[in-house]
Amino acid sequence: MKRVARDLLDKLQDQLAIVDWRSKQQTRAAVQTTIRFTLDQLPQEPYPEAVWNEKVDVVWAFIFARRQGQARGASRSYI
Repeated sequence: MKRVARDLLDKLQDQLAIVDWRSKQQTRAAVQTTIRFTLDQLPQEPYPEAVWNEKVDVVWAFIFARRQGQARGASRSYI
């Protein structure tokens, strides 16, 4: 789990560095795809499809909300 989380963080750093990435459909789709493909590395046990889909949605919501708050003035190099 930790390896997958670190891998996801590394992959998202460049994509999220794009100014106003939330307003560009193509960039949002790339971020969502990165999350899905990276979390696909999780083992099927104990992450059946329903739980996996929930985790993907939770990660997306966290990234979107967290980066939105940072865009308002807080500059941090982590998600």
